[in-house]
Amino acid sequence: MQIVRARKGLQRGSSLVEFALVAAVLLPLLFGTVNLGFNLSRAVQVSQIVRDIGHLYVRNLDFSLAASTDLAVRLASGLGMTANGGDGVLILSRIEYITDAQCTAGGVTVSACTNNNKAVVTQRYVIGNSSLRSSAFATPAASIVLAADDASSGFKKGEILPANYLTNSTAATTGFTSVLTGMTGGETAYLVEGYFKSVGWNFSQSYSPNTDGVYARVIF
Repeated sequence: MQIVRARKGLQRGSSLVEFALVAAVLLPLLFGTVNLGFNLSRAVQVSQIVRDIGHLYVRNLDFSLAASTDLAVRLASGLGMTANGGDGVLILSRIEYITDAQCTAGGVTVSACTNNNKAVVTQRYVIGNSSLRSSAFATPAASIVLAADDASSGFKKGEILPANYLTNSTAATTGFTSVLTGMTGGETAYLVEGYFKSVGWNFSQSYSPNTDGVYARVIF
């Protein structure tokens, strides 16, 4: 009888060891699968929001107005973004390809037009928490982006004056013409980038270890 009890005790001990070994593999796999599912769901939401904002932007909705910013926040409802903070950011950029003709039209000689034959940001709006992420292509210096409408030039808040986007290096994009190939002089593209945090308990993504959110972009 004692031998049987001892044998059962050994079996229980072996079962615990086996469970611990299996759990060490299966639990991370389970959490990783759930985490991936949440991120995929969030990615679909972010892609849809970015696409919707892009459609409005390319149709010349004026994002220098507070009402347009409020509309963007409402479209992102449920993702925790506010007009100037929260858990997400939208970056809107109007990008133009510069050649000799654009330099001359902007009042800059070709020899002084340092952004000649480059795609440059001519307009920039940031909605949400700007500290979460910057644009993947360019971050114009804050000093060259109009903080308010400029009555003397007729340019609106968020726009960049020709003298600046034709010569300031921070207005030039990096890698954009590799994504949107074949741009010609004066051609304009509208880019919307979005980044939103994942759910609060999210683990760092295994496929992007230093990222705790999802990024999407659309170009029109």
